[in-house]
Formats: sequence, C-alpha cells, structure tokens
Amino acid sequence: MTCNRRIFLKRSALLGSAALILPGLRAAIAAPGSSPRKLVLIDLRGGNDGLNMVVPYGVNGGAYYTEFRPSLNVGAGSVLQIGGGCGLNPTMTALKSHFDAGRLAVIPGVSYPDPSFSHEVATEIWATGSLSYDFSEGWLARSLDQFAAPSFPSALDVDESVTTILRGRDAFVPSFTSISQMKYPTDSNHPEDKVARRVAYQAIASGLAAGVGAPATMSTTIGGMLSLIDTLQSVPQYAYAGTYPDHWFAKQMKMVARLLNANLGLDVFHVMLGGWDTHSDQELDGYHSLRLGMLSDTIGAFYTDLVNLGIDDDTVVVVYSEFGRTVYQNGSNGTDHGTVNPVFVLGGAVNGGLIVPHPPLDPNALDEHGELTRSVDFRDVFGTIADRWLGANVAQVFPGYTYGAMNFLP
Repeated sequence: MTCNRRIFLKRSALLGSAALILPGLRAAIAAPGSSPRKLVLIDLRGGNDGLNMVVPYGVNGGAYYTEFRPSLNVGAGSVLQIGGGCGLNPTMTALKSHFDAGRLAVIPGVSYPDPSFSHEVATEIWATGSLSYDFSEGWLARSLDQFAAPSFPSALDVDESVTTILRGRDAFVPSFTSISQMKYPTDSNHPEDKVARRVAYQAIASGLAAGVGAPATMSTTIGGMLSLIDTLQSVPQYAYAGTYPDHWFAKQMKMVARLLNANLGLDVFHVMLGGWDTHSDQELDGYHSLRLGMLSDTIGAFYTDLVNLGIDDDTVVVVYSEFGRTVYQNGSNGTDHGTVNPVFVLGGAVNGGLIVPHPPLDPNALDEHGELTRSVDFRDVFGTIADRWLGANVAQVFPGYTYGAMNFLP
C-alpha cells in the first residue's frame, strides 16, 4: 500500500485543515520543478579529520603534509586524485566515482572567524549560524519557517531528540532512528488492551477539541500524534537498489530512503554520525580510514536508491563536521581539535568539482594556533543551500551576515 498525504489526512479525524496536524508544522519545500526538493544533512559529530579525508598530498609542493604527519599521512600514491594537489582517502571510492561524474562538490577549508575548539560550542555555531552564542534556533529551522505550513511534517531529525539545527519557535519536528520506535505505547502485560487504549486516547482528544484555549490545542497535538504514528506504521517496505554496509548509520540512511519512497512529505533529514574524535590511535587497525570508507559506501548506496526512486536530481546530500583536526599529529598517534574542514555536497543538480583551492600548508601561512586558514565561511555554504536549493531568504536565515553565494548549485 502506498502511504501518502491523502491517506494521512483521511486518518486525521480531528483535523479541520491540513495545517492543524500539530502546532507549528514546517513548510513543504516548493521546488521550481515538478518534484519537491529534498535535503539530507549528514553531521559527522566529534570533529572529523578533514586532512585525511581530502588529502593535500601535493599542496605547496607536497612536503609539508608528510612532515606534519609522519605516521598518519596517507601516501600520495594511494590517494584518489581530484586535482589541486588533493585527493580523497583511498577508501572513498564510491564518492570518487561521483566526483568523476561531476555531481560531488568538495569544498575544503570551511570554518568561521575565531573558531571554537569546543565540541559543544562549535556544534551549536554550525547549527545556528550564530557566532554570538545565541543558540535559540537552527539555521535550517529558520529556512523552513519561511514557507506555509504543510500537511505533514516536512523535516525529520534522525536522532534520539531534535537537535538545534531543526529547533525553532513553535516547530514540530519528529525525531527517531527507526520507524519501529514510532508506535502506539501499550502495556506488554496486557496487549489485549491496545485497541481500547487507542480508542480512549482518541475519545479524550475529541472531547478536548470542543473546548477553547490550551485544552483544545492539546487535542490537536494528541490527534496529530496518533495520526503520525498510524501513518508511519503503514509506511511500505522498500526493495533497496543500493548495497549498504553492515553498520547502524547505513540502517538509518536506508530508513531515509524508505521514507522518501513512501512520499509522505518528509523532504528534509538531519542524520548524525559520531565517532570522529580521534585523539589517539587514529589509524589503529585502520579506524579512521575504514570509517571514511563506510561513510562513502553508505552514501554511494543511498545515491543508487535516489536514482532508483527517480529523485537524484531533486535531492542534495551534504556532509560536514563541527571542526577539523590539528595539522600536526600528536604524541598519541592521533590528532586534536582543529579548525577548518571540508564540506561535501552531492546531487544530480550539483555543480561538482573542487570548488575552492585547499588552504596552504606552508608553516608561514598557518594561523596563530598553527592551524590552516579559512577559505570559506560555512554560512556561505549553508546560505547557498538555503537560497538556491530551498528558496529561502538568506537575510532571515543568517541575519546580520553578508552572504556570498557559491557556485556548487546553479
């Protein structure tokens, strides 16, 4: 059975209009073409080592990279060359194929002025776009709030709770890591009561709906949540076209593909992947490189499903991390909290390539912390996505910031 907006609205007996599923629902993204545009953000939490992801083996003649990292460097002969003295980690063959096809944009040297070395602060800065530690709402929430309320939640945080990037005023964004989590709660000792409990909750909501004020608002929330659960439990299975690795992150991306196939109106996804805080033994048993390979293979499989669903031209996948790692390896065969990092943008509509040159590695060109200098402000990357992909007003997304559009999107 195909589960779509029409089915959802039929099930929502409490709804007087499509906008009343839950208070403050986000907007469906209106695209210039016939299909709504989709956005998938992959958040590498913990500070990914961008220098071993986009390897500057030939920048400034190629000597400094190996001097900075005598045992952690990726050999020049093994990197997957992308030009500009750079190459992808040799485990990232799936993403290299997309780079070669012209649909993967690699943006090195991304950060912001006076970057923080704190995980918590840096994560909030990237999520909000605010450098003044005003962490009230996310830049993506501000983007989506500019559109009319949809008939179904348009954004999902694939996490245990809604993170800052999708948090905003009066906004409802579901958060879960598995569709099976979104089910009606029952007493395992009395499963026979499931139907009666469900009817009782619906009756309470219906009774409250006749009132005014907070109780009536609560009735809408209860009714909408019941309908949301019903709809998600009816999402059809999907025969995946891509071959995914055996990893929990891959399972989450498969869920995203399944939800896209269901065509519910969920078009925006934030997916968190941790495990990048490599202070010691970064390459013990190939840890970091293998993790990059798993990331690449998962995204490659996901893109195969986008093609299979016919939405590869309508979907953009963005990979980023809150900061990079130090230029120099430390005494524990790892790297510490750094500054700049590459951002990847993948999609059928993306203008691929190495978008800007890699920051110089010459020790005389490093900043006061001995780290790489910034080439691109992350607000220009996210601003381009908000503007050219979502159609939002960037002045409202990043107030007070003079946004410069980038050419990775037409």
